[in-house]
Amino acid sequence: MNGTPPRQVYDSLGQSFLTIFQVLMGAEWRYIWYQHMMSCGMSAALYYVLLIIIIAIIMLNLFLAIMLGNFDKARIFTEKKNVLYAFDELMNDPKNNLDF
Repeated sequence: MNGTPPRQVYDSLGQSFLTIFQVLMGAEWRYIWYQHMMSCGMSAALYYVLLIIIIAIIMLNLFLAIMLGNFDKARIFTEKKNVLYAFDELMNDPKNNLDF
């Protein structure tokens, strides 16, 4: 405002990444949104809403992928543990006639 551009600009690639990172981390993103909306119009509002929604979907997918990976590891561990218990039971059962 007052003839000076906002500090968060998209003039270079580095500044663009920094601005997007700042918005996604929630560091005064409403101020950045408002400044760009005042200088660029309503298209800036649409851009920031889409940016936040898309990143939220990506973060949700990453969280779910990590959770499903952990569940799969737990299932495999449980299966291995069950096999070891069955083997131990077979070896320690006095009824079987296994001579090693």
